[in-house]
Amino acid sequence: MAAVPRTYPEGLWYEDILPLTWRTVPVEAGESVRLREYNERVMQALEVLEVLEESPSHESRNEEMLEARLKRIELKLELLLDLVGQVVLNQLSIPERLPIHLAAHALVWECDLPPSEGVTVQVDLYLTPRYPQPLCFVGRVQTIEPLTSGKHRVTIIFAELGEVVQDGLERSLFRHHRRRVARTRQVIV
Repeated sequence: MAAVPRTYPEGLWYEDILPLTWRTVPVEAGESVRLREYNERVMQALEVLEVLEESPSHESRNEEMLEARLKRIELKLELLLDLVGQVVLNQLSIPERLPIHLAAHALVWECDLPPSEGVTVQVDLYLTPRYPQPLCFVGRVQTIEPLTSGKHRVTIIFAELGEVVQDGLERSLFRHHRRRVARTRQVIV
């Protein structure tokens, strides 16, 4: 049987295998103020973690000394975050890890039992074990593609995310894109 071609949304994207769960919801769920505020808090925390992981550019001697001191503080903070994250992970039931493809306006994932095409779903996506709180995307199921493995590839188009979450997601996707390009360049060199 021939492989099913990948059909993903255009633009910057992030591909990984992450914990994900979904459920059908009323269409109005995409307009929830409470969900938008929750996602804003999660996105802000995720952005802080991503910025901490970025490597600094070359700097002067004084800035290097300051950078070394900040790096020690950052390592302590990372240790604390890892420890707290592990405690929280042990208390939560994190869903199954599934292949995902995240874009600024859409999400694609692979699963055994897909939702129906055209329904509105809420997808809870855990982007990092260091902060085990999901971003909750509400969107309409645009397509369901059967795969040769017996699984299905589901594509949802997001309902309104809100400006803070949309901007944060776009920045996060750009940072992941930049890292992917840097890794590719290292392999070539």
